Amino acid sequence: MYIADMSVVTPIGNTASELHNNYQNNAVNFVLSDFYTEQGLQITMGEVDDEQLPSLVKDPSRPKSVYYARLLKLASQALNQLSSSSPLPCLLAMTEQYPSLPKFHPDFAKLLKKQLKEDERKIDWGRFKHYSLGRAGGFALLDLALKSLNTNIAQQILVGGIDSYQNTDVIKHLSGRHRLMAEGINGFVPSEGAGFLRLTLNKNEALIKNGGIIAITPPGLSMENGHLYSEQPNRGQGLTAAIKQALQYTDTPITQVFSCFNGESLSISENSSALLRNKEKISEKSTENSLAKNTGDLGAASGIVLIANAAEQLSLHGYNQTYLLYTASDQAHRSAVCLQFESLT
Repeated sequence: MYIADMSVVTPIGNTASELHNNYQNNAVNFVLSDFYTEQGLQITMGEVDDEQLPSLVKDPSRPKSVYYARLLKLASQALNQLSSSSPLPCLLAMTEQYPSLPKFHPDFAKLLKKQLKEDERKIDWGRFKHYSLGRAGGFALLDLALKSLNTNIAQQILVGGIDSYQNTDVIKHLSGRHRLMAEGINGFVPSEGAGFLRLTLNKNEALIKNGGIIAITPPGLSMENGHLYSEQPNRGQGLTAAIKQALQYTDTPITQVFSCFNGESLSISENSSALLRNKEKISEKSTENSLAKNTGDLGAASGIVLIANAAEQLSLHGYNQTYLLYTASDQAHRSAVCLQFESLT
């Protein structure tokens, strides 16, 4: 499966190349937000500059919340960057559904269609689906996308991820567990972003960068029994299995590893043990990269934005090599993929 086009919107870059350049220069864009912990501490967040986003279309049916406003703006900005000659099926990863929190808007497709204006023609709305799987959602949807392409349900397909932590219910939930960065609290930086990939099985339709194309292997998917909302211990078995499954599709040693690790100590043991158990496929000289240290935690946008950033870096060198990318949601979902540069010369 090949990347035919890609787009991102993040606090440190609104195109894939801009994101990668700023990431390489270790740029950050964290601010003291308008959200507070239950103790009255101002939460540090990553935010996309609102001046770089489109204005909202008037829609009386839209929920009156900052959260939905941000999602619609982020998604429309990212989709505006994509080229497409005909409406395509679209699979969209969205905010993780936390236990006991209200369910997200069931008619999000209708809200997004109104917001997109002319760009709504890029999507086949009869084949639009969104899933509330969190960070691991983007890679999980690659599996559905590959099945659609392999069965000729579609010749090309869009896979995206959008999220924003500017959600009062989510902020209250996470700050109540002391997980968000604030004065005296060493939590993670909640952020926001969007990313989309246009995917194809046809090499002739693939995006050419530096004399080559980027292939995405079938994803590895698994479930972790000892996740954050489970009483079982987290032994990293779910992430280990997801990475092992992804690595079976490549014989090339992994030269770089990319993750959505957001700095929480809760994840350190799981990540390190999963990589250690798969070390035979990972080069000793490989480097590990965490995008969230620059962008903040992008939630459900993490996977697709990781791919776009890694694809930019992979294509810089112009020779065949393979990267490993992995993601983990707060709950059970774990996923991984490999990216390969295929030189056309």
